[in-house]
Amino acid sequence: MSSALPGEITTSAPAPGRRSFLRNLAGGLSGGFLLGSAGGVALGATGMHTYDRYQGNLGTTSYAQQGEDLALWNMCQNLGIENPTYLDIGAYDPISISNTYLFYTKGCKGVLVEPNPARWSRLESVRPRDTTLRAGIGFGDEPETTAPFYVVGGGSRNSGAALSTFSKEEADAVPARTDGRHFVQEVIDMKLLNVNHVMQTHFQRAPNLVSVDVEGLDLDILKTVDFARFRPDIFCVETVEMGTFRFLPGILEFMESKNYAVRGGTFVNTIFVDRRHMS
Repeated sequence: MSSALPGEITTSAPAPGRRSFLRNLAGGLSGGFLLGSAGGVALGATGMHTYDRYQGNLGTTSYAQQGEDLALWNMCQNLGIENPTYLDIGAYDPISISNTYLFYTKGCKGVLVEPNPARWSRLESVRPRDTTLRAGIGFGDEPETTAPFYVVGGGSRNSGAALSTFSKEEADAVPARTDGRHFVQEVIDMKLLNVNHVMQTHFQRAPNLVSVDVEGLDLDILKTVDFARFRPDIFCVETVEMGTFRFLPGILEFMESKNYAVRGGTFVNTIFVDRRHMS
């Protein structure tokens, strides 16, 4: 699921959190760092030029919102991870704005978690090698439970569906943040799975990559990961508030506390790498 809507890029000066984020990146990024279009606005419109050069050098196409998949693939190569596995939480679409479809095109496979019933058939038909879980990821220790899921509608081709969420706060804010273009269309009772149970059941270990895009509840899910048992090599997490470029509080600090370092980002998503790879 994606939080950025067409036409909503702002040219305001970087907030303090973003300045800190840039300083962290400047301190130790390799060629895996990719600056997206939003970053280009914040840094003198250089982001898309960086993207174009990076894409040309790599010789492949990005399917992600701001080229995150190119950076993620390059990082896996640099870390010597062959045929990386992935857990895509909030997959939404099999191709468009996907952090993992590039991996699929290269023969990799993983698990797609998507709670919106309208998205299931497309995910399963386009990516049959992957396992699609018709559920969300929960915030407790129970292997399985349920919670209200707010299905967002409105916009061209029902683009609001990408903003669907388990967060009532995020759902209530949708009309105001989108000038009324999108709204809560219905509320359904949806199954929630425990992330550790998913990793144990489908991978028997940590997947190499975990992508998290769940409209405001990303930190809640990260806090349920048993990092003593499961340490994915790379996380790609949505770290901005829906419709803005304000950092969601706590995610960078939490990942640092779990010994993950910031090694890429686009002002929509931040990429974290396990520090064990840097010792």
